[in-house]
Amino acid sequence: MKQDPINFSHEKSSEFIEFRAHLIDKQPIEVVQICLFDSPPYCFADNPFLFQTFRKEICDKFEIYPQNFTIVGSAKLGFSLNPEKIGQPFTDGSDIDVVLVSEELFQNLWVQLIEFQRTVLFTLDSNIRQKFDYLQKVLFFGIIRLDKLSNDFPFAKEWWEFFNKISTDRRFGPRRVRAAIFKTWKHASFYYEYSIKKIKEKI
Repeated sequence: MKQDPINFSHEKSSEFIEFRAHLIDKQPIEVVQICLFDSPPYCFADNPFLFQTFRKEICDKFEIYPQNFTIVGSAKLGFSLNPEKIGQPFTDGSDIDVVLVSEELFQNLWVQLIEFQRTVLFTLDSNIRQKFDYLQKVLFFGIIRLDKLSNDFPFAKEWWEFFNKISTDRRFGPRRVRAAIFKTWKHASFYYEYSIKKIKEKI
């Protein structure tokens, strides 16, 4: 059943108008590729060299090729895709959401998470176990969200320390930076295609 339509009228930016045209005319997989994966990030539009520095620092840290890095969300498009606030512009208070694609890192962390679940998780409080339940659900779709884990998971401690540090780096804002690890680009595409489909249902 078609849901209540989204009110797009408040957002008049050229970026949003172009996105809406893609949304109407193209399939979700094409919208994801054109708008989220291939386009340059809005948040670094005025300084592409700074984007290269930002990408290099993250990729070097986690040994990921630059081609397997992208920015998504409002930092990529210039406006939010969250169904609750779609079209709201990227501001000084907005996050930078990063996608990292690495089958090797994904597999290594998957094994570590299995061991963590077997030996440590049952000793932790219910709130942490609930967050781990969520992580297991998205893991099925080829995603690892370490921001959903506490420092009790060793790699999560390293992850938090790095992203908290880069979030306070004045070269890049400062603004909060969060990231997700995808097994492959196909898994990343599937995930964002679902979001695009939900938006298309409302227009």
